[in-house]
Amino acid sequence: MATSKKTTRKTPAKKADKAIALAPSDDLFATVAGYIEEIRRALIRQANSATVSLFWRIGQRINREILHDARAEYGEKIVSRLATQLSWAHVVEVLPLKTPEE
Repeated sequence: MATSKKTTRKTPAKKADKAIALAPSDDLFATVAGYIEEIRRALIRQANSATVSLFWRIGQRINREILHDARAEYGEKIVSRLATQLSWAHVVEVLPLKTPEE
């Protein structure tokens, strides 16, 4: 005689049921926090290094192309004029003129 298996369906677990509680002695949190902090510090070092490299390259170009390897006179405001030109260039990129006269 064949026996029939009674199948029961489990109701889907609620989100609260899926949460995993870490034991107080478990150092998973501390380890993950350490990983995050390690990478955060590495990213800061990389960003600082890239910024220094950028400023060095900009300074070299200014020295070579504007100052012609001479010392700038006091008050020339080379960097502020360059910043103004760069700012305007970004405005033109974002809001292009329809015709050259505009």
